[in-house]
Amino acid sequence: MTKINKKTKGKLKARLLAGALALSIAFPAGIMSQAHVAKAASITEEQTDSELSKLAGVGIDTAFIAFEEYVPGGKVISPMLKYILGELTGGDREMSLEDINANINGLYEKINDLEKNISEDMKAVGNTGLFDYTMLTPLNSSIKSLTRHMNGYRTGGYTQAQALAKIGGMVGNGSDWSKTSHPFMTFTSVVSKMNEADPLTKKSLFKTIYDYYASKSMLSGEAYDQSKVVVDRIMKNVMTSYTVLMECLMAQLEYNALPDMTGVDPSDQNNICNDNATIIREMNFLTEQIFGNVKGDSLNDANTLMQKYQETFPEDFNRLIIIDKGKGTYVLRNLPNVAVMRHELQRLTDEKNARDIFNNWKDGMKGMSSEMVKDLAAYAKAKGMTIREFLTSYGYDMSLVPKNANLVTSKAWADKYDAKRALSSLAGFAWYHAYYRGINVDAKVSGDSEVKFWTRGNNNWTDGYESHYEQGTAVII
Repeated sequence: MTKINKKTKGKLKARLLAGALALSIAFPAGIMSQAHVAKAASITEEQTDSELSKLAGVGIDTAFIAFEEYVPGGKVISPMLKYILGELTGGDREMSLEDINANINGLYEKINDLEKNISEDMKAVGNTGLFDYTMLTPLNSSIKSLTRHMNGYRTGGYTQAQALAKIGGMVGNGSDWSKTSHPFMTFTSVVSKMNEADPLTKKSLFKTIYDYYASKSMLSGEAYDQSKVVVDRIMKNVMTSYTVLMECLMAQLEYNALPDMTGVDPSDQNNICNDNATIIREMNFLTEQIFGNVKGDSLNDANTLMQKYQETFPEDFNRLIIIDKGKGTYVLRNLPNVAVMRHELQRLTDEKNARDIFNNWKDGMKGMSSEMVKDLAAYAKAKGMTIREFLTSYGYDMSLVPKNANLVTSKAWADKYDAKRALSSLAGFAWYHAYYRGINVDAKVSGDSEVKFWTRGNNNWTDGYESHYEQGTAVII
């Protein structure tokens, strides 16, 4: 029977403990997992073994419902935790604790993969001025060592007391935690550095990474997707480290609650902090750097990784901003019918009127600049796509744009009345035309071209005049 004394229970209920309750679900010591879920799901002073066993099949989603309900700040923090859990455990599907517990065996490889990928990511991004990815090396070295031993203690035939003492004892007692080389201090050093703003640009690490990809992307959604992959790898690395460290501290709390410590090695016993309040303070210290400080039901996440992550990748992020590789921004708006001029809809006998109507329409719409339209076409072509295909792939609604419509890049102009025109008139006919420059949204082209949108015919032999808009469509977005 696992007991939670009143003093510890009050602390658990009043403080967040860094999401340890939820994170331990993802990386539980087999002997601890059910107890952790019970603490999140039902804040009671005591749970019987029978009651605990009923929770063995609970999944991630079920556990988070309890976490959000009973842990102060849980509703604010759980989205990030659930995201990290889902990624590290292989998905956000409803999994049993046995399924999740099996994934701990792959954690060492996950850390190796994260470390390798982050190294490649940051070499591509270049010097951010504030974050050296090699700072993760000593932290990962410590975490991988803790993980290897933790797996052994879970499966090595130890009693509950022996396993808890060994898992908790890996991080030592309170006298060790402030040493420079201790994993806690290494973790603090890494997170603190990540929390700093670049002294020159005043940007956070995450914003710096986003801006790097924005300088190479045409759309904000592109920069978002590419930079988030990099930032998520860094966050997963940090969160994995955090999880393992918190697991060791939680093991110490569990050990202190045991009624019988028979068979525990004295050296392991000496590595356990016997004061739960000290353990909880350390949990809160590690937690506040990532998530912030919880008081009552409010979370103060100022200057934390969580805040910087959410600022860079907010839920309402606008993916449809033309950023033109960092040169400028233009927010794509819903395309109204007035942004489409169908040439065949008007019949005029004066080319000046035709040009004026076209030019006034173009000026009135105030769409993307000509340079931006050309850049967009060239960018899409380089990806083997048309403008329509590229914009549609990121969610822009092109349904109101007719097939083979042209994005306008210039004002309209007309043929000049020159000698050739005069000679043709003597032969009995003369033609006047109006043009603009545009880019076909359904062609893989990198530059604009002339688009004839109006023709007037003067046929002296038949004493007739013909005037019409050419078949086609001009579009401004």
